[in-house]
Amino acid sequence: MKETIKLGLILFIIAAFSGGILSYTNSLTKPIIDEREYEETQAAFKELIPDADSFDELDAAKLESLKSENKKIQDIYEAKKDGSVIGYTFKTAGSGYGGDVVILTGIAEDKITKILVLSHKETPSLGDRIEHDEFKDQFVDIDASQDLVLSKSASGEEIQAISGSTISSRATVEAVNQAIDTLSKLK
Repeated sequence: MKETIKLGLILFIIAAFSGGILSYTNSLTKPIIDEREYEETQAAFKELIPDADSFDELDAAKLESLKSENKKIQDIYEAKKDGSVIGYTFKTAGSGYGGDVVILTGIAEDKITKILVLSHKETPSLGDRIEHDEFKDQFVDIDASQDLVLSKSASGEEIQAISGSTISSRATVEAVNQAIDTLSKLK
């Protein structure tokens, strides 16, 4: 019995020491990680709306109101130039084959400026083609006043689905349409 208590006490001390070391390491690295994430996010926003000189998160109350209406909205930032709002970036999700497809959409002057695929779990070499420029470039300079339409043989401002990857294509268009719908509520 004494041996069991002794071993348990030793194990507790080792676990507590290890936990303390991990906590200390986290406290040292968390600010660095947060700073890098912030810089990467700002760079992504700048890629979407290059004319902007700053990006500010939408007012918290307004953002929560929009999120309560639509669970697929994750974040919205105002793109500003000289203090005036010139556009928005929207982080939204669409339902893909392997889970949510998270898209960052830039909209300025009622046009989609660009989209970035932030995350997905789509099938490699098939659904992951939503990351390829030939698919993403279809969204550039499209009118953001009405929902986009996905088509197998696109014409005009329709988005052509990726052959063999319709669900992933649909998820991307769904995410961008979430941004378009939300934009109309911001005006």
